[in-house]
Amino acid sequence: MTNLEFEEVMKTIIKQNPTLLKTVKTQGKKPVYYLGPVAISCNKTVTKTQYAEINGKIPLEVAKVMYEKYSNPLYGIKIVQTTYPEKLNPNPIDYAIDEVYEKEMRNYQMQGPEILSKNKERALEKLHQRPDKNKYIKKYLIETKEGLIALLTELEEYISKEKRKKGLATNKIISFTDIFAENSNENAEVKEQKKKEILEEVTKNILEKIHPEQSTEDWLNRLQINQATASDIVEGYNPEFQKLREALNDFDKAINPYMNEEIQLKERKDNLEDVVIEADYDASNKKSIIKFSNPKEKDTQYYIRTVQTIKTPEGISYAIEYDHGDGSALQMKHEYNIYQGEILTINKFLYNCITQRTVYNITNGTIKVLSSEEITVDSNMQSLMAIDVASATNLAETITTNNMAKKGYTKTLSKKKN
Repeated sequence: MTNLEFEEVMKTIIKQNPTLLKTVKTQGKKPVYYLGPVAISCNKTVTKTQYAEINGKIPLEVAKVMYEKYSNPLYGIKIVQTTYPEKLNPNPIDYAIDEVYEKEMRNYQMQGPEILSKNKERALEKLHQRPDKNKYIKKYLIETKEGLIALLTELEEYISKEKRKKGLATNKIISFTDIFAENSNENAEVKEQKKKEILEEVTKNILEKIHPEQSTEDWLNRLQINQATASDIVEGYNPEFQKLREALNDFDKAINPYMNEEIQLKERKDNLEDVVIEADYDASNKKSIIKFSNPKEKDTQYYIRTVQTIKTPEGISYAIEYDHGDGSALQMKHEYNIYQGEILTINKFLYNCITQRTVYNITNGTIKVLSSEEITVDSNMQSLMAIDVASATNLAETITTNNMAKKGYTKTLSKKKN
């Protein structure tokens, strides 16, 4: 999760329900939001991976729902406890604690490590024997905006349900309509629709901030880079180079389909389940990143299957990282850099070991393979690279264009209707 995604999720939820979150407070520079018994914030870890932190007493009832409905890695939900290791959304029954247990552990810790070690197992046994209704999870780490939306909507539903129960008890009235509504399919559908609407709004706001439709040429012109590169002069009308140039243009558009004016994309609400969009924008260094992945393609042995576009004051790049699932993997990056020129990098792996690395400086007309010396590229090399780029484009399209284009899209591409 990025800071931009976290901020947009929180803004969207507050907009839909202004009374849901308490006034934002700050701890240093970190914004903290409060929802019922929990605090929500976003921090960078030492590995620079962004996590949303959910701290407090997350009711076990909510945690069970998270375990049953959101264990897919797409949601990136992890339980973190002082007494337990971090795992990807494990069964919360094994991780939940209560106030009695917390008090016992604090008491043992004050008496020293020997007392703590001696009594911890017994305290856990007593904890597991007590009723679940008073138990809770102390902390979640969430890697994705989808996971954050899921947890906040489930927690909101739980808080609202508890308020209705208290209201019924206070007024001594039992509404069977309210009781049945809690478990009805209709209510579940409403919750799912609400999550989709929040995600759609968040995605829309993010895309409006990073402008993915901006072309390579527009971005480079913005950086005031002369488009008449050395490759245009050196290569002349080399047929193999022209084929490679066309393949690279197709590759860039497959990585970022928003640049492709020849196809019509689905409405955001229609492809949210087929493609995951992650994005960030850092105003301090004018860097933007937009990454796409297919939720059905995420569980691979060595590498995830993603494509991403990165824009910086130094240039722009388009890249794919794709695990074939048979032990082999591909990384390909096409970049324009104001210092190094236009470069194509192709890395191939087998069982996590690199088997081929090709770095082609298109501007200089030189190529380097693995640890060999740089040599002048020839037409045969360009032809082979064009084939590799075309294959990578087909892989990228399985993540983006095939999932995001409107029905009727074909490999010949149809012009967008005005």
